[in-house]
Amino acid sequence: MTCETEEEPITAVETSRGTVYIRRRCRCDLIKSLALDPGIGAFFRYNEGSAERQRELFMGIAVNEDEEVLLVYTDKGVIVGGITVLHPGPHEHWGKLGDPRIYEMGSIEVSVNWRGLGIARKMLDFLFANGFYDDKIVYSMELAWHWDFRHIELTKFEYRDMLLALFESAGFVLLDTDDPDIRMDSANMLTVRIGENVDQELRDKFWYSLFETGDYRWGF
Repeated sequence: MTCETEEEPITAVETSRGTVYIRRRCRCDLIKSLALDPGIGAFFRYNEGSAERQRELFMGIAVNEDEEVLLVYTDKGVIVGGITVLHPGPHEHWGKLGDPRIYEMGSIEVSVNWRGLGIARKMLDFLFANGFYDDKIVYSMELAWHWDFRHIELTKFEYRDMLLALFESAGFVLLDTDDPDIRMDSANMLTVRIGENVDQELRDKFWYSLFETGDYRWGF
């Protein structure tokens, strides 16, 4: 596959720091052309070179036509936020189902220099605005060891509640699961967005996969 996937329209968002642009399904050539704000890099612990490693992560997803990179960037061409949505790998908990209608929201990040402006909420709103995911399931595994406590003074559970409120605003619900990564820390959580047009077959398939031991506790 190549990076020559069709780009979706841009939406402009006004903030107190100026206008930013949100674009879905960004191509590799666009990702290469943009600079990254130095406040990007939470996944790589803001270590040296973390911004470029983040660019490589974006590029690795952008090459896949059925996955996407959503970016937020300034009029000066600087990336200040992004979301990745991809299919889980075949050996991952929900990748084992092998259903192309199941997606993982792999990451969501706003630069530490651009937080508090409502950008994360705007990104999620735009991601789901055109209805592409309305017949699909998108889940997010929120793991405490990935959270950015360096730049925010919150406890693990306060951080968790902040993320949960953000995801709930986009239609995600909190579900219980026996996934080992989720169970590794009591602050970890699985949030799931079940599109309004998801059929019963896919709902059941996902429901029965939540607990591989068969200990079903939650439904939708």
